[in-house]
Amino acid sequence: MEHSPNHPNNTPDNAPNNAPNSVETHSDLSGSALDKVPVGFLQGQVPHGAWIEKQVTLAPAAYLSRLFIEPTARRKSVGRGLVTVAHDVVRAHGAKVTMLHHSLHNPFAAPFWAELGYRPVLTTWSKRLPETG
Repeated sequence: MEHSPNHPNNTPDNAPNNAPNSVETHSDLSGSALDKVPVGFLQGQVPHGAWIEKQVTLAPAAYLSRLFIEPTARRKSVGRGLVTVAHDVVRAHGAKVTMLHHSLHNPFAAPFWAELGYRPVLTTWSKRLPETG
């Protein structure tokens, strides 16, 4: 697993002391020890600027925004490894809590995050509005 602190999106001009405000990790694990093909990706924001901090009472808060694992690499601890690296990175930036959203249409998301110790805090409801006309 690799953390990319020097990714161009990690150091915006408005970050205090030019500190990174996002974290990206990816995995070079694959089904074969000889392959070095990335099979997973996780993106998030470190605390002290993460948009989620205004939404929760426990801070500093980090935010995990995207996790993708290639279908052939799923159920092989790649996602768990990426999340572990992200937790280490955001903890090093002072995070006391990590927040995330996941899509309900993915039946594996809720059990995955629950297994890692995450619990629901906020619930968002939506309604499609009929077109007028």
